[in-house]
Amino acid sequence: MSQRGPRPDRSARASQPRLHPRRPPLRRGVDEVQLGVGPQALVLRGLSEGQVAVLERLDGSRSLAQLHDVAADFGDPPHVVDELLTLLGRLGAMADPRSERVDLLAARLGSEPRVLVGGPDALTDRLARALRQAGLDGVRVGPLALDQAELALRDREHTVAGRQRPPDLVLLSSFDGLDPAEAAPWARHGIAHLAFTTEGDRVVVGPLVVPPPRGDTTCIQCLELHRCDRDSGRASVLAQTSRPPAALADPRQWTDGLTALLGPGGPVRPTPMEPALLSAAAAVAALVVAAYLGGDCLPDGVTVELTSPWPRLDHRKWPRHPQCPHHRRAVAPTPTIGAVVGSAAAAGRQ
Repeated sequence: MSQRGPRPDRSARASQPRLHPRRPPLRRGVDEVQLGVGPQALVLRGLSEGQVAVLERLDGSRSLAQLHDVAADFGDPPHVVDELLTLLGRLGAMADPRSERVDLLAARLGSEPRVLVGGPDALTDRLARALRQAGLDGVRVGPLALDQAELALRDREHTVAGRQRPPDLVLLSSFDGLDPAEAAPWARHGIAHLAFTTEGDRVVVGPLVVPPPRGDTTCIQCLELHRCDRDSGRASVLAQTSRPPAALADPRQWTDGLTALLGPGGPVRPTPMEPALLSAAAAVAALVVAAYLGGDCLPDGVTVELTSPWPRLDHRKWPRHPQCPHHRRAVAPTPTIGAVVGSAAAAGRQ
């Protein structure tokens, strides 16, 4: 009876096992192989010739049976290969089939993921390019795409099946702050949406909002309520950079003096933003979207903030606001913030 080794985990038991792309095998000696480079590299010692040969062939082009044959050419039994693959799986060195995010979701849905991108052209063009570079081809951009999707969602409310599958995620972008009303249709229909906004010298990616029934995460209005709590003039500022957040501002506050605030030319032009910073932030947004589609959601209420000129990247945690009407049970704690100078700066960065 042949000896049996431990059963490889799921990543090792893939039909054609392969090492993670960031773990290429590099020889260090006769029986020693390094996987990857840098501080996170792994070093395997005491390997047989057959195991070294298998490591060098873990590129996804061979089945497990073929890898057994490779080891057999050096006199190693199959369980030696199985033990090696199990070890690699435990070390996180194997490419997990679940990491093939787009293919996995497409197989589950019967088609490629649908991502809609809304906002000004200067932002949506960069975001769409970054999403496609991340392997997401089902990207639609612009107000027409969003309007068509919203109409289709309304159809689904009155018919058994709508004319098209709803989007898997909507990416909402804006210069100088995002009106929470822009997210309302998607929240109402349970569609996940991600905010992408510029604020002075920084770009904020998030929060990633997952509405009921799949979640009940901190929403865009929660963030604005927290910010307005700390800056009584924020609504007036937003009115001059975009439009009054209808879901936040008391209409009576906008009856007098709104024209004077906006002026004859309407909202002011967006604050200039470093193009390289926008591109970097778009790449971060694409990573967040791809992770969500693959089942790894950005933590509830977290925003990722990129600031020039260093650049600097910060994570900020926002709780649900106790007065947000979108949550039945909201919590009262304030967001985790860093020390800032000046009341306006503090309000803007909270």
